[in-house]
Amino acid sequence: GDWENPYITYQPQMESKQVGVFAKMYQKGYIYKGLKPVYWCTDCETALAEAEIEYKDVNSNTAYVKFPVKNSKGLFDEKDTYVVIWTTTPWTLPGNLAITIGPEYKYAIVNVGTEKLIMASELVESVMKVAGIEEYKIEKEFEGSSLEGVICKHPFMDRDSIVVLGSDDTIAV
Repeated sequence: GDWENPYITYQPQMESKQVGVFAKMYQKGYIYKGLKPVYWCTDCETALAEAEIEYKDVNSNTAYVKFPVKNSKGLFDEKDTYVVIWTTTPWTLPGNLAITIGPEYKYAIVNVGTEKLIMASELVESVMKVAGIEEYKIEKEFEGSSLEGVICKHPFMDRDSIVVLGSDDTIAV
């Protein structure tokens, strides 16, 4: 990699270039509001019917990551408590600054040995199965909206990750 000039998408210079390219596309008439996207074959340069699009099933490894709770806003004891996230893109973890949760979902504190894990209530059983954990107990449940502003420590960087609220199109429970 070019370590002196890394490609970092969230730098203002990169964002301004992206906005500039978008503006040029708009000026050329490529950007407009329509009813749905037009799928385009770049090889034969023709429009494709949606029925012609085939997606290959991809099995991705999933990484579950524990973020230690630093400040619970007084909702629960922080000692040995972690917010558990999952990702299929672990290379994005160094850039993590927030944990997005669904305000309308229920979240549980799950006692596992000496640790307390916070995760979506409806995923507790499947996560425990994947982790091979047979003995656990749900201690308490919260509305996702009440967890907004909880502060966690990044698991391997010296910075915080704050819990923020998302919507159905930005989270996967």
